[in-house]
Amino acid sequence: MSLFTYIIDLPQKSAQTGSITAKTEHEAREQISQKYPEGQHLLLEAQAALNSAPVQKAVKKATKKAAKKAAKKVVAKGLSKLERYLYLQHGRCFFCGEKLRLEDASVEHLNPVSKGGTRTEDNEVACCATVNHTFGDMDLKRKFEFVLKSSSDFKCPRVKGKASTAVVPEKLLLAATPENHGLAWSEKEEKQLLSRYQQDMEIEAIAQRHKRGVGAIRARLVKLGQIEEMNQT
Repeated sequence: MSLFTYIIDLPQKSAQTGSITAKTEHEAREQISQKYPEGQHLLLEAQAALNSAPVQKAVKKATKKAAKKAAKKVVAKGLSKLERYLYLQHGRCFFCGEKLRLEDASVEHLNPVSKGGTRTEDNEVACCATVNHTFGDMDLKRKFEFVLKSSSDFKCPRVKGKASTAVVPEKLLLAATPENHGLAWSEKEEKQLLSRYQQDMEIEAIAQRHKRGVGAIRARLVKLGQIEEMNQT
């Protein structure tokens, strides 16, 4: 029996090292293959040769590769689409340029999905949820015509008495864009929204029921003339 040491690269995991006893190198490879069927790039050496330069180089390469994979997974899972757009826009609304809190932001499709627009980066920006819902399914030409006519005086609609505070994503904690984000409101859904709000249900809870963002719920309540009236009472 001989003692062999091995280094094997595992998909989506760090490189695995260990030792195994076998009569021959071929037998050792078969045992390792059975233990790690998903393994790749197996390096098998006698124990005395473990500290050799080629093996050390292979260890460093495998470790570096695993670290890169882990880093990519963190970035991919960390930021939601809305957080990423806000970060790239320096925490400001695409249209008015004002500093924007994540909870008041929304992903705007420049060319509406209902008019053939795509849900891709070249057609999406982060903006105030209020202007998103004010624009509705307005086409791209009308949106920019509206903004340009306002020149430097353009401001997105604001909820009365609510200040805007800058928030650029710092922690990777928030969930992805809500399922119904950007979809048009039906008459039935508006009635449900009014009923829930008038029953003093929390806005966060309403947002979960409608599968929309908190900012989107507030924007719709403003449009329906409810937030001012309810806040004053």
